[in-house]
Amino acid sequence: MNTFEIIAGLSAVFIIIIFLIGLILQIVLTYLGVKLAKIDTNLANITKVSLIKYIIGIIISYVPLGIFISYIVSVYINKRYFNTSWKKGLIVELPSLILGVIIIILAIIALVYSGQDIYSATMELLY
Repeated sequence: MNTFEIIAGLSAVFIIIIFLIGLILQIVLTYLGVKLAKIDTNLANITKVSLIKYIIGIIISYVPLGIFISYIVSVYINKRYFNTSWKKGLIVELPSLILGVIIIILAIIALVYSGQDIYSATMELLY
């Protein structure tokens, strides 16, 4: 086995691990949001919705401003799948939104601290 095959294999394992960690985080955040919105459902439904939102979010995130479009689509998925209002669909996404804002702020601070100006740091994260 050559070095390229080892690196390719480790990269594939790393991608699968990151995917699973992200999916578990999405399930936990959706669960918290469902409890916050007081929607009566079970963990199997939450897992299905989380998987759908996670995969669609990954695909949409590659377009410009995809993070914001992804949140709107996730609210729609919540509304549609849990058969609820737009308001409750947004409440289900609230934990994800709060965590996303915290991560973006920390990333901007880290980029500014490393020497970039605030404008280019923000544009690097959002586009």
